[in-house]
Amino acid sequence: MEQLAAFRMHSVRCLFGASEACLPWPQCLAFPTQLHPATDRAHEHRLYAARARRRAGHGPGRSVDGCTTIEFRHDGRRWRGEVQETAMEQLTENVFVETMLRGCNHGFVTTSDGIVMIDSPQRPTDALRLKAAIESRGPLRYIINTEPHGDHWTGNAYFDVPVAAHAGVRERIFATDMAEHTARVAAMGPDEAALLEGYTPNAPVITFDDTMTLHVGDHSFRMIHMPGHTPYQAAIVIEEEGVVFTSDNLFSKVQTWIQEGNPDHWLKSLEDLRDVPGDRLVPGHGPVTDKGYIDEQGSFIREWVDYVRGAVERGMTKEEAVTSLTALTERYPVRYPMEGGQDLAAAARIMERNVANLYDFVTGAGIHAATG
Repeated sequence: MEQLAAFRMHSVRCLFGASEACLPWPQCLAFPTQLHPATDRAHEHRLYAARARRRAGHGPGRSVDGCTTIEFRHDGRRWRGEVQETAMEQLTENVFVETMLRGCNHGFVTTSDGIVMIDSPQRPTDALRLKAAIESRGPLRYIINTEPHGDHWTGNAYFDVPVAAHAGVRERIFATDMAEHTARVAAMGPDEAALLEGYTPNAPVITFDDTMTLHVGDHSFRMIHMPGHTPYQAAIVIEEEGVVFTSDNLFSKVQTWIQEGNPDHWLKSLEDLRDVPGDRLVPGHGPVTDKGYIDEQGSFIREWVDYVRGAVERGMTKEEAVTSLTALTERYPVRYPMEGGQDLAAAARIMERNVANLYDFVTGAGIHAATG
């Protein structure tokens, strides 16, 4: 799919002492933020951007020759951040998405009454970078989460706005072992741990079971329950823009995680996805695509099921299947773009988890015992 435009964004690297970085937007930004003003005032973050220079006439698709120092306060300590630019894709006049970071694809939509964000970055440094980008364009009104896995909601905590999602997403967030979760995210970069101290999630306070529509300014955001990758997936339809955020029911040209997916539900949701208005699909992972990719995604899920079913029919135990079934490891890269040597190891973990889940699906065991 043709990329209409791209603009440059900055990502924060936290460290003691001064550093400089490029900032592609206003000459001076100053915006205090509170993670959880009612429950977590000890972890307020204040960000300041200064010493920015803009090149006249910049806009989407152009970078800016300028530097800034970004500071924020965390537990009484002042941090300064290096900034690394990343490209964000502009799909329409009002829809922006980021597909090149570790974690899920996320984006935001500008409306006549503020901005709505779809999912949030997994790493705190990426969340702070995105916050600066959004604040430069207008007030953020809501976050919509599309599923319960942490790569879609960890960054919520760095935005003081209400979150909407399927009711199951809220339940799963509160059931998460936060110590284990934050330890895993902290290992994703040298500067994440400090930003995760005392972490409290910003869980959904607006929930639905089947469908719900959120009206913000001149835009509507229709949330449709589409189980598959998890029981609590939702597609977000923005009819005014012809764009659909599909969440992880689509993995575009990257390995598909089926670690808790129900293939029957997933394939039905893919068929339902064909009928929603809008042909520009933002997948949970991988590059932006269109409805032509639905067939490829469905085919790969069926191939996975047949692969594991064949092992069951040959008499393999679950343990043998998890150890032996590796043929689909290199069909797709793990992430888009690939992240060096991490991919082969990650692919092996995906295979093991997918096989374990699908073995239970084929045999009607585990989480599939009630549904077969």
